[in-house]
Amino acid sequence: MVKLSKNLYKSSTGWLRFNLCKAAMFVSVLVFGYNMVHSSILNILITYFTNDGKEYHLMKAAEFVTIFYGVSGVTWDSLQQMGLVLFTLNSIKWESRDFVYIISMDLLGLGEGVRAHLKEFLVDQLRRHEVLAYSETKINRAIKVRKSVWLTVAWLCSAAATFFISTYSLKIIFISSTTVLVVTFMVFLCGIPFYHSKEFTGSGSSIFNFIPVVKAALLKRHLHYPSSPDQFYNPNPNPDHGRQTHLSPQVKILRWLDKAAIIESSDVYSQGQENARLCTVTQVKEAKILLKMIPMWSTFLVVGLVSFNGTIFSSEQGVQFDSKGYWFYLVLFLQSISQATVCYVFDKFFPPERVQETQYKKTKIWRIWIGMVLCTLFCAVAWRVEVGRFQKKLRSVYWLAPQYSLLGLMIGFSVNGLEEFMIDELPISLKNYTKAMNKFVIDGMGSILSILFMHANRTLFTFTLDDSRLDKYYFR
Repeated sequence: MVKLSKNLYKSSTGWLRFNLCKAAMFVSVLVFGYNMVHSSILNILITYFTNDGKEYHLMKAAEFVTIFYGVSGVTWDSLQQMGLVLFTLNSIKWESRDFVYIISMDLLGLGEGVRAHLKEFLVDQLRRHEVLAYSETKINRAIKVRKSVWLTVAWLCSAAATFFISTYSLKIIFISSTTVLVVTFMVFLCGIPFYHSKEFTGSGSSIFNFIPVVKAALLKRHLHYPSSPDQFYNPNPNPDHGRQTHLSPQVKILRWLDKAAIIESSDVYSQGQENARLCTVTQVKEAKILLKMIPMWSTFLVVGLVSFNGTIFSSEQGVQFDSKGYWFYLVLFLQSISQATVCYVFDKFFPPERVQETQYKKTKIWRIWIGMVLCTLFCAVAWRVEVGRFQKKLRSVYWLAPQYSLLGLMIGFSVNGLEEFMIDELPISLKNYTKAMNKFVIDGMGSILSILFMHANRTLFTFTLDDSRLDKYYFR
């Protein structure tokens, strides 16, 4: 027994020494705050407008939520706290005014973008800690393990806190969430002395660098394609890329962009003068790679539409099933659990370092394809559940468990699969913009498309969910 206790003590202390990082501790506290706000408020945001005496039309309430999703790709910090404060003040003494809600949704959307970047900041802090403490061979493994530990602890704490306040009124939930977020933000600021800093080594690349390439190619559209790679402006040639007259990626419909790198007058460029009619070979390649992703993004507009509808309408259904919200939050967490499970399975059994390159690419394609199938399956299940709820045959909130699980699986397969796909396809200079671009397409454009689709089917929506025909909307 004594030996078992000693072994347990050694294992525990060893685990703590391996995972303990002061910077990560402060960052994870703020992650907990944002996770709590997301799970307790943002996931059921539409119910604030359709219940609690506000009595907004269902479509108008959805439009308010669309503002939040549309601007959530922009990242500011304490703005989310300001949005929560406005909601709290409004729930206490203000009258219902649309402009207050619009401002609040804008601020909440701006602040929501911080959540994803907090995770990136956590990874950066862990990486800097590993560089200082371990050899290079152990860094990647240690970062992955520690990131999982800290994010899991933050999520479990936020789930417990959300479950604890779920039985109270929206007024108490808003006040509690505002207090928690303010306190966690202050704790995050207290960790500044422990954060690892690094010098900025960016190359100035941007997702908007394709605009000068398109402009230069249009200005030189009358030129013939070059017969020799020497006609391209390539100040820093890379011998590994070879000498090509058709710049990679070799997409036929995008070949006209190659003209942006054609040299018209070598005398001008030898003097180092800038010219709007000339781009480097690297700029053209990066622009072509980015534009090549448009067809893939266009298919994910449907995923964004379904994800938006599934999030806002499922929460409205949940309130109809369970007005107290206690059991509804328990079902709601199935979405996060399902999404995390998919990511864990792929990270565990299909890591890029253990799978052949060709097999890994096929795995990513299959992952996205499965997500698309689950998107259709989610609509079918949500349709049947709404039919049963509309006919008063289904009265338990647990009937929402399948569609919330499918929603999490759909996001885990398709959205996270798209992120993995883009990280491998995009050049190094654009990899940091992967989440921002995906968030803009899926959350921003998907939510706008959802509102347009709702207006195209406005006859199916009335003042309340009970009088609307959400089942027919899912069927269409």
